[in-house]
Amino acid sequence: MEYSTVNKQLFAEKMAARQSALGNAYSPALKKAWGELADTFKQHITQSPANKWAVFPLPTGTGKTQGLALYCALLATAKKHPGILIVTQFKDEANTLAFTINDLAEKTVAVAYHGDNKTTLEECQRASVLIITHSAFALIQKAKSENKILESNWHQFTQWEGGQRKLTVI
Repeated sequence: MEYSTVNKQLFAEKMAARQSALGNAYSPALKKAWGELADTFKQHITQSPANKWAVFPLPTGTGKTQGLALYCALLATAKKHPGILIVTQFKDEANTLAFTINDLAEKTVAVAYHGDNKTTLEECQRASVLIITHSAFALIQKAKSENKILESNWHQFTQWEGGQRKLTVI
């Protein structure tokens, strides 16, 4: 099954417009880097990369988080959504990212799941984009390492109504 991705040229143009709307400058080098970010996401969605983890070493302030939000929003109308799991450090970051994605998509496609909100596991399963915290991710990994898969909620986070989530961003 072929999953939808975002064209890197379109993504770079949309990111340039987004940065301008936010009052930020951009350059040809940044547009190139944003295209590479879109290519990295595409590679992880469409194939099993040789290296399971990819590090995208752009400096702070270059639009990585805004790019992730925009990429998720652009997939909102995808024919075959790949499903995305995002891991953030803090609960407020999870909430803000979900809000930003939904605002850009102009509909609810992302949910944040943590102890301070009322998101249910059923809502997690319906959301094409799920955002959890590092602490939740660490607890899941600990439960998995202790063969407590049922207690980990791993299935509810990595599976959604569209199947296996194809992209995880930490």
